Amino acid sequence: EERDRLGALVAALPAPQHEIVRLRYQENFSYAEIAEITGLTVNHVGVVLHQATQRLRAAWAAADRPAQAAPGGAR
Repeated sequence: EERDRLGALVAALPAPQHEIVRLRYQENFSYAEIAEITGLTVNHVGVVLHQATQRLRAAWAAADRPAQAAPGGAR
């Protein structure tokens, strides 16, 4: 279940982040290899992975929070 949930969150990433996450964690490419494949610098690959990780953490945490009550006290 958690694997499916993570897969759905990764699939929802913007295309550049999705591709770099896929290359790193599914294909096990190094940062240098990803940089060569994508035409980015190694540093930029690291930045994109960091941004994707932050986005995934936030999305995971948001899904764990209970639903908030509707504004205005609607029940």
